[in-house]
Amino acid sequence: MKVEIIDKKTILDDFFKVEKVKVRHEKFDGEMSPILTRLNLKRGDAVTAIIYHKEKNALLLARQFRYSTYEKGPGWITELAAGIKEEGESEEYCIEREIEEELGYKVKDFEELFNLYMSPGGSDQIVYFFYGEVTEADRINSGGGLDTEHEDIKTIIIPVAEIEEYMSSNKIQDAKTYTGLLWFLQNKIDKIK
Repeated sequence: MKVEIIDKKTILDDFFKVEKVKVRHEKFDGEMSPILTRLNLKRGDAVTAIIYHKEKNALLLARQFRYSTYEKGPGWITELAAGIKEEGESEEYCIEREIEEELGYKVKDFEELFNLYMSPGGSDQIVYFFYGEVTEADRINSGGGLDTEHEDIKTIIIPVAEIEEYMSSNKIQDAKTYTGLLWFLQNKIDKIK
């Protein structure tokens, strides 16, 4: 279907970028829409991983302060290890780096799962999902994030038997994490019992 970009300019260029766009698009009836004004948050693509600890029969997650969730609560969010891809960095390298920084493990093999737009109404960010397994032999540091990025991350260990309770009791409030846990329950839980 046809799209016409009439005007596009960056109105914020900081840690995030925001574009203001005037656009028309073909409608399902074949007509063109009127000129619409849209904002696009350019967050940068991200990676995330479901990490299963084989010896503990548990998933490893990260808990950290997220200012954007503070006013509406809870501020501290339990989520899958994740991060923003740097310029020119592959998704695989990025997730390896993030898991080492946040959780302290070196994952030997990743299974690439899928990718999703987490908020397509206002952001162009794609999140790439991976799955990996670890043992204590794969632990290379204590995790916790990078001091240079002022990260203060606590590793959360969720036994496989408690995943559904975590999800149903609203202990998981992050969309990518909820999506990843659903994938795990649908695709891996029967194979590890």
